Amino acid sequence: QRATEKKIDLVLLPTASTFGSHNRWREIIKTKAFLHGCYILRANRLGEYSDNEVKWKFYGDTMLVSPEGEVDMMLEDKESMLVEVIDKREVLEHRKAWSFEKELQLRME
Repeated sequence: QRATEKKIDLVLLPTASTFGSHNRWREIIKTKAFLHGCYILRANRLGEYSDNEVKWKFYGDTMLVSPEGEVDMMLEDKESMLVEVIDKREVLEHRKAWSFEKELQLRME
């Protein structure tokens, strides 16, 4: 909600998700980007970590999701760098077309 109020164009989301949660997180992030009308860049940890009891496997899946809720770029399970140009017009057009911002403001009153 604050992303919409503050006219934020891009949310950076650092995560350290493990096991098989990547499909769940992918859908949540796509939905959040659509509802808030902004890009979301999720940077998830990649690799393994072991403590005395558990071996943690971080699956990567770093991605950039557009305001339309579409995955624009994804690194999946390999170490790499993601470079993309953000289109502010897409953000503004999405917000104008869907106007969730107005609906949220009405609900807050």
